[in-house]
Amino acid sequence: MNQKLKGILTSIGALIIFIILTFVVSIIVSTTSSDGWAGLAAVIMMLFATAIGLLILLVVGLVIYYKNKSQYGLGLIYGILGIVILSVVSSILISLYNMAV
Repeated sequence: MNQKLKGILTSIGALIIFIILTFVVSIIVSTTSSDGWAGLAAVIMMLFATAIGLLILLVVGLVIYYKNKSQYGLGLIYGILGIVILSVVSSILISLYNMAV
C-alpha cells in the first residue's frame, strides 16, 4: 500500500475513532447524570478533543514531511485538510439549508 494512502487512512481512522468516542461518552454521561446538560457538555468536550487530536496529527504530519520528505506525512496533511474542507463545506450547506427553511 502506498505511504500517502496510509497517511490519509490514518487521519480518517482517527476521526472515526473520535466520533465513536463522542457518542459513547455522551451516552454514558447522559444516562448517569440527573440532567441532560451533562450529555451536551460531554459532546462539546469530545468535539474539542477531536479538534485537538486532528491538530496534533496535522503538526506530526508537517514535521514528518519536512524532516524526512516522507509520503506518509504528506498523506496525513492531505487527510486532515480534506476533513477540514469537508467540515467547512458541510457547515456552509447546513447553514444555507437552515436559512431557507
